Amino acid sequence: MTFASGALALGLLSGCASGPAGGSPGLGGSDGEDPGASRDGTRTPITLQIQNEAIQQNGSTIRLVQRGANCMRDELRDRTWTLPAGIANVEMGDIFTGSAACLTETSWATWDLTVAQPDGRTGTTVLEIGQSGLQTQGFEIEAKCWGGGTASCTGSIGRAQQTGLTIQMTIRLDRLPDPAGPTSAETFCSMEGGFCDMRGVRSYLVAFGVGGSWVYEWQDPKGFTCQASAFSKDPAPGTVKACFTYRL
Repeated sequence: MTFASGALALGLLSGCASGPAGGSPGLGGSDGEDPGASRDGTRTPITLQIQNEAIQQNGSTIRLVQRGANCMRDELRDRTWTLPAGIANVEMGDIFTGSAACLTETSWATWDLTVAQPDGRTGTTVLEIGQSGLQTQGFEIEAKCWGGGTASCTGSIGRAQQTGLTIQMTIRLDRLPDPAGPTSAETFCSMEGGFCDMRGVRSYLVAFGVGGSWVYEWQDPKGFTCQASAFSKDPAPGTVKACFTYRL
């Protein structure tokens, strides 16, 4: 089926009335997925790739838990991945083209996304995959993050010229919360392996470590690489650490 001959049959038209909290902020409320009347017509699968540039530690986990949905079917419910492997081609849900597949509503689904790292940092956001517009020659599905959490992502827009083809979406996790320092007096400078810029500090004393294991030493005023070799000892061998400075 092409969109020139069957756009209305997609069941992706806007016009869903405002719904309960927990649904999409821009696309209305949830229909709760009626399993008995919504899988006729052509199936268009939606898949997702999660790029994890912001996650620096092997053993970190990414978890998706379904939050709400409207007019998407067979959505991913609850799944956890352990890194370092990238997450590619995850089946997130389906859109159908039949007359019973939400003919006058908008398709979307949301998930709570949680990233947990071995150093104790946890980042959260809401992931949404949903229709962003009905086009004359095709349609668009958008992946985005929202909700004011402690993680953020950069999403994508996927387009299809006809039904039945898989639409591949991508998000890139690009921000996680900073780790905790030894006290509230220190300011995060760099994760282990990164460069620590010493401009704007009130002293060149640096705290290096994680959790309850720290070493405090003076460092190069021009900056330095945050790594164990820059200090007299490794306060927590085998654990990812960070550097903290004392800012003005």
